[in-house]
Amino acid sequence: MVAASPESALGYDSSETFRRGAYVLSVEGGGGGQHDVASHPDETGLEVLNGGVRVSVLPFGPTGRGLVYGALEIGLEPFAQGYIDPVRAYFAGLAAVGRYHFLSLGRFVPYVELAGAAGGTTLRVREIDSAFTFLIFGGVGASYFLTDRIAPYVGYRIQHVSNGNALSSEGWHVKALVRHGGNAHRLEMREPAVEIVPSDLARRADIANAVAGCDAIVHVAGLVKARTLDDYRQANVRSTEFLLRAARQSAPEAVFVLVSSQAAAGPAREGNPVREGDVARPMSSYGVSKREAEEAVEREWTGPWIVLRPAVVYGPGDRGLLPLFRAAARGWVPVPAGRSRIQVIHAEQAALAIARAAGRSDLAGRTGFLCDPEPVTIRDFAGTIARLPPRPARLVTIPDGFVRAAALAASVSEIVTRQPRPFNADKAREILAGDWLCDSAPLRQDLRLPAPTALDVGLQATWAWYAREGWLRS
Repeated sequence: MVAASPESALGYDSSETFRRGAYVLSVEGGGGGQHDVASHPDETGLEVLNGGVRVSVLPFGPTGRGLVYGALEIGLEPFAQGYIDPVRAYFAGLAAVGRYHFLSLGRFVPYVELAGAAGGTTLRVREIDSAFTFLIFGGVGASYFLTDRIAPYVGYRIQHVSNGNALSSEGWHVKALVRHGGNAHRLEMREPAVEIVPSDLARRADIANAVAGCDAIVHVAGLVKARTLDDYRQANVRSTEFLLRAARQSAPEAVFVLVSSQAAAGPAREGNPVREGDVARPMSSYGVSKREAEEAVEREWTGPWIVLRPAVVYGPGDRGLLPLFRAAARGWVPVPAGRSRIQVIHAEQAALAIARAAGRSDLAGRTGFLCDPEPVTIRDFAGTIARLPPRPARLVTIPDGFVRAAALAASVSEIVTRQPRPFNADKAREILAGDWLCDSAPLRQDLRLPAPTALDVGLQATWAWYAREGWLRS
């Protein structure tokens, strides 16, 4: 409930109380929930408290006839919103509010309202992409004038929070180079603002034409499973070199952003995070190939370049951790090297970091890490996933010896079938390497990344997305 005071009212007569030029002071507060209504089943389920103080004016006198007889109120409201569960965060900004009061029912005065607000937030979920956010809300309610000047009122609001893909929301016109026969139609459906450019990385002219006039080039393509180091090199190193040489013809001054991997740097050093500038020590064929791709950028690109090394990425659309979610759906989640610590990052925050890096030529020559600041043990990470199904799954500890034996069997299978498998001896070396820790603080600060998505919130949203897309059925 809030108090509204039409300061110039002399007696309760709606035409006098709501006369032109009257001022209104309103103090209000409320609570509720916020959900991802863009994809109805995927609800974030945040509990919200909010409040504000609004100063308004009635620019016109009462108008209309019958039930629509009323008066328009227009005001500004410093607006604050606190998220209290399951994460704690805030929004603070300024709202412009328009409210229409219906005056045909005496002291009982229903209203409708529409407002927009802009401000800053520390919340990081699907609905919100950056620290600067827009809110639009509308609602209905009613006032009752207890005296000539005081009227408590109650109402209901529906709020929408602005959203968009990270590159587009950062002001970029985005071209996506998609190989012929790729999933261009799926990208078009999910990101209609992206211009799809069918291309072939083996044709230099295709690439040169596609990147002509671009201010930034973001290279995210790569191979994450292969039989041999040479297979990794063919996809991750030689393709990068080819892209660099082709793009250099038509966009030599563009900022080149290489999305590499934490694997290029290697695991923690005696339990201490790897820092920017530390000598890279990759310990898998995949990591070696990613480090060699970084060296290609350092060697080949004459314009500004930035290398980003994400840790474990999770989120809607990611297939890397999908087997763990599918295992949870079947009732069990494997836990190898459960005491080892890792760092993760939500896909949307990684995308935001990439978008911001693309506009930061002042960071040229930088190689940095992308991840949430706080590490998590593999067991705790698996346990959070295990709690996502309606019926929680069971954690199954996998001994190191079994991991090595399974990796050996998978590698033998690769030799026989000549087909790569997602898990083999190379992946086992990474799993059993101990802690995978890195220092992301310098890059997070320079890119002004907002607070990370709470792990339980992010994994819940990922589970809901997988379920909605039918990815958990097999």
